[in-house]
Amino acid sequence: MYVLLILMILLLVAAIVYVGLRAIRWLRTMFDFRRTYVLWIVLVLLPLLFVVGDFLPASGFARAVTLTGGVSIGLFLYALLFTAAADLLALLLRLTPLSRRPAFRSRKTLRVVGCAVLALSVCVSVYGVVNAATIDRTTYSVSFENGADDGMRIALISDLHLGSEIGSAQMCRVVEEVNACEADIVVIGSPLYWHNICGSVRNVLDRFYGKVENGSLSGRKLYFVFQGAAPEKWMLEAGEYTMKRFAALYGMTYGGMATNKNEATKLGKNI
Repeated sequence: MYVLLILMILLLVAAIVYVGLRAIRWLRTMFDFRRTYVLWIVLVLLPLLFVVGDFLPASGFARAVTLTGGVSIGLFLYALLFTAAADLLALLLRLTPLSRRPAFRSRKTLRVVGCAVLALSVCVSVYGVVNAATIDRTTYSVSFENGADDGMRIALISDLHLGSEIGSAQMCRVVEEVNACEADIVVIGSPLYWHNICGSVRNVLDRFYGKVENGSLSGRKLYFVFQGAAPEKWMLEAGEYTMKRFAALYGMTYGGMATNKNEATKLGKNI
C-alpha cells in the first residue's frame, strides 16, 4: 500500500516537473522569463484547491475554490497529455528528413507548438466544464412480444457521474427530464460491487434524498437490473430492499428486479 502511494507521488512530481520545464522553455521563446518559482507555485497550489475546498464551510466561496481546483487539475492533465503527444511527434520527426530543416529546431516553431498545446488544453477543459452537467437524452425504439409497447415510454437512467461539483441539482434535472419525456417506466441498473449496489448508483440515491421532492416520480413503475458474478441471496435482497424504499419514497410502483437474462425476459412479459 505504502509502496503504491510512494510511486503515485513520484509519478505526480515527475509529471509536474515535466510540464513545468516544458512550459518554462516555451515562455522563454516569447520573453525573458526569470521568475520560474511563480510557475512552480501555480502548478502545485492551484490543483490543491480541489482538496482545500472540501475543508471549508459549505458556501459559494468553498464551491468556487473546489471548482477552481478541479478545473486546474483537468487543465494540467490535458497539458500533460498534449505536451507528451507533441514531444512524441517531434521524436518521430527526428527520423525523417524534416529534422534537418532549420525551422524544426527554431524558437518560432517551439512557440507555435506551445501555443497549440495551451489552446487545446484550455478548449478541452472549457468544453468539459460547460458540458459536465449536461444530460444527454437518446431515444430508442423497442418492441415487446406481447404487443404491450403501444405508446409506452421507458426511461433508463445511467452514467450519472456525481461528485463535489455535480450533485443534488443534477438529480433535480434528471427528474425533470424523466417527467418531460412522460416515461411510464424507469429502469435503474447496477453491477454488484462489494456485496451491494455500486457506489455510483448509491450516490444517485443519496443525492435524491432531501433535494428531490417526495412523490416527484409518481405514476411510474420502477424496475431494477442488478447483476453480479456470483451474488448470494442476502446481497440481492439488500439491494432490492433499497430500491423498493426508493420507489415508494418518490411515488413509483416497484415492478421487480432482474439479475439475469431469464428474469429480465419474465419481467418484460409482465409489462
